Amino acid sequence: MNEATLRKYSQALITHFLKRYTEKYGKPPADFNRYRDRWGFQSMIEDLGKNRSTEVVDYYLSAPYSNHSVSFLFYNSDKISKKMFQLEEDAKKRKQLMEETKRRVEAFDGKQGG
Repeated sequence: MNEATLRKYSQALITHFLKRYTEKYGKPPADFNRYRDRWGFQSMIEDLGKNRSTEVVDYYLSAPYSNHSVSFLFYNSDKISKKMFQLEEDAKKRKQLMEETKRRVEAFDGKQGG
């Protein structure tokens, strides 16, 4: 990814973060500096990719953290992404187990009823 594209994506992610933060708290974060914080968002995009970074921002702002500081997001974005992955995998496994259990119950009922 070239520098201009990365800069464009980081500005879009900043705008997304500010929009979601303002929706949640009714005002933008007091300690936010678009120029300074651009580097953190840019680093997130380099590490996680554009789409996953957006998902991490959405998850972070929906999770029950105390004040959703941007510095906490930067320092923990990889941990948040890993947690999201674990939750996604857990949901897949639970769905698979429920389907398997349903098939077994239907098979058992078929044997008992027949």
